[in-house]
Amino acid sequence: MNRAANAFCIAAFSRTHSRSALDAFYRRLRSHLGIPKGITGTAHELARFFYQMWTTAGQYSDPGMDYYEQST
Repeated sequence: MNRAANAFCIAAFSRTHSRSALDAFYRRLRSHLGIPKGITGTAHELARFFYQMWTTAGQYSDPGMDYYEQST
């Protein structure tokens, strides 16, 4: 595993006890697919957020856990 993938996996695993939309995404994946695939899927989502912010010089604004749970 390369350094970037490892960093995104560590960041995804650290999102387990927070109250943001990304954390709700992780908990949903974890409940359906299990812990390893939940971490990998959340790391992939983090990588997409990072790439989008890097290429557009934008900022990420978290809509919150309630917004995510209502939209799914």
